Amino acid sequence: MSIKTVEIENQLKEIWKGFSQHQSDHAVTRAQVMNLIVYAPNEKEQEVCQVLADVATESPGRMIVLLHQSGSAMSAWVNALCHGSAGGRKQVCCEQIMIRGGDQMPLQWSSAALPLFVPDLPCFLWWHDKFNEKNELLNILCESVDRLIIDSSKTDGSAIRALMKSNKDSVAMSDLNWAGLTPWRTAIAGLYDHPQCRLCLESLSLIEIESETPHEECWQAQLLTGWMGSAFQWKRGDYPDLINSKQTITNVVLRTTRSSEEKLLRVKLVSGKSEFVISKEQTCPYLRSEVFVDGKNLGSQVIRIPELSLSGLLSKELSILNHDQIYEKTISFLG
Repeated sequence: MSIKTVEIENQLKEIWKGFSQHQSDHAVTRAQVMNLIVYAPNEKEQEVCQVLADVATESPGRMIVLLHQSGSAMSAWVNALCHGSAGGRKQVCCEQIMIRGGDQMPLQWSSAALPLFVPDLPCFLWWHDKFNEKNELLNILCESVDRLIIDSSKTDGSAIRALMKSNKDSVAMSDLNWAGLTPWRTAIAGLYDHPQCRLCLESLSLIEIESETPHEECWQAQLLTGWMGSAFQWKRGDYPDLINSKQTITNVVLRTTRSSEEKLLRVKLVSGKSEFVISKEQTCPYLRSEVFVDGKNLGSQVIRIPELSLSGLLSKELSILNHDQIYEKTISFLG
């Protein structure tokens, strides 16, 4: 069974008609600053709805949720997402359209969702599921949005590289997993503030990264390695090693242990008798950056790790319209 756009639009009109007929002292304002389409497995429905309710307070818009449930016929329903304004006398509302379906053809999904976009507003796609670069629905939707938001901790890295190669000119890409690396990148960049450290870091002999991951390899560790290589304008050597600015080999050692979630634990950079160690504090959300020479600790710095929820991470990405040049260079460096 296919979903008719006009039926959904009529349901939306009924919602706003009901608001106008039952207004009391609290006026209702319809707010739309973007289109957001979400693809997720059906079991993620509750999580997705909670995230969108949180996101709508900062980025209201038309939210279209595609829920995949094997064997399910297509059905659709609509909701209003409302929150109080700063003054408390007005409610700001936006629209949430839910479409559940099974193993329909990708064109059936896209023909149900894409005509619902509000014209002249930026369009985002949050793909909240695993994927491969050959996924037909993903590629169809990418052709109609300005920005794709993924989480690389859920997907094989090769799929991300392939997807970026095929869609780089048509859609910008955000990665919620990449956002988690910001404190680590800040800590490493801070090492370059001291002139003596900078000289050592140009010819590293070793990069050692310890991490936890539910997968065979930690993609955050791969991303961090790719970022350092591209930021320092180095070259790739035999995987996973790098060729530094002195044209010598920087050995890369990636140590992983299995865990339910992906996260970095410790990064050590070695150059001669100098060691630079960045580690995550076990009991609090901080990174500790330390410098050692001949085994002596010459100083340390503490960097706070922002505790961002899934809603917070998504809200941050929805505020970005342009390409993330640093992320794209990192993915290109990884090949």
